[in-house]
Amino acid sequence: MALLDAREQFLAKLRGVGAQGVVLNLAGDLVGFPRITTKRAAEVYGVTYPTANSAISKLVNLGILREITGSNYGRVFACDDVYDIIANA
Repeated sequence: MALLDAREQFLAKLRGVGAQGVVLNLAGDLVGFPRITTKRAAEVYGVTYPTANSAISKLVNLGILREITGSNYGRVFACDDVYDIIANA
């Protein structure tokens, strides 16, 4: 139940700032796939790399995702909220 609540919180936060499109799909899927790269997001959602990168940037700016590699190339992003829920289950 907590994962679904987190999903709804992500989506509500995004809708609150007028987000639409792939960023909503990506945020909704984080409960099942809490780690993502821009390349993978582009492949999964059938969008260009810049579109996927923009969606991920929005999620980072809203505190939903966090970049975990510390590099500028091959960056990996994680959703700490999902990992925290899983760790405390």
